[in-house]
Amino acid sequence: MIRNCLTYIRPVFHLCSFCVLCVFLWATTSAADTGETKAKTQSMAAAGTERAQPKKPSQRAVLQPISPAHALPAPSLRPVSATGGLECLIEPYMTVDVATSATGVVKQVYVDRGHIVKSGQVLARLEAEIEKANVAQARARVEFSSRKYGRTRELFKEQIVSEEDLDESKSEDALAQAELQKATELLNQRKIVSPLAGVVVERYVSPGEFVESKKIVKVAQIHPLNVEVIAPVSMLGEFKVGAKVMVFPEGPVSGPLEARVKLVDRVIDASSGTFRVRLDLPNPKFKISAGVRCQASLDDPSVPARPR
Repeated sequence: MIRNCLTYIRPVFHLCSFCVLCVFLWATTSAADTGETKAKTQSMAAAGTERAQPKKPSQRAVLQPISPAHALPAPSLRPVSATGGLECLIEPYMTVDVATSATGVVKQVYVDRGHIVKSGQVLARLEAEIEKANVAQARARVEFSSRKYGRTRELFKEQIVSEEDLDESKSEDALAQAELQKATELLNQRKIVSPLAGVVVERYVSPGEFVESKKIVKVAQIHPLNVEVIAPVSMLGEFKVGAKVMVFPEGPVSGPLEARVKLVDRVIDASSGTFRVRLDLPNPKFKISAGVRCQASLDDPSVPARPR
């Protein structure tokens, strides 16, 4: 009987031992996890505390304020210079791009940049052999029609030919004259002349180039010169057309040079509070160059030129 009881009790004992072992392992693992979690929590709390604490400024990162004595001055937009004169700019009186309406090949260019030219001077030529032949043909036709009209007129006086024959001969002569004039104009278009006296600023073509309604050269008229003056709005009303203004240009010609007021703008530039005045400056010997800055004085010729 005891043997039979042991047979039933032994499996129960083994089962209880296994349960105790499982409980022990679970308790050990939970304790380890709890310790690791606590360590992570303390680490995160310490990191948060470090971020929350303000960092001490580095000596290199400290920016010292600039004192007013060392501050950069704001740029001045006033049109009045340091010497009291008004800022101005000398410009050409007129600039023209001389072009041709003809089509053809450039035969020769007679001028280059910097050359002084006269009004009507030939600047360049295009190939014109065909146009010359047309002129010769038209001139021969005119000579023939003129002789025919003269003979017909004599015959009409002798009542040998009718008035209708006389009118026909006269019309033929007039048409021949018109054809000659047309051929001559076409020939003249092969010749490019300057419309004004001045200086060549730029040359656009060279011999051998094909052109078709193209610019040939740029010519600037520098006698007289335009002087563009920038004046503050406070001086509005002081400039009168024809009034004398002394100009002090930069460069070799320092002035003073006498100019006259040509026009005064009636529209004020609201952004800068200025207006423009244009002066007429004589330059008969081309001693003054265009594109030069200058100073202008309305009524005081003793204002010195701006130092260079």
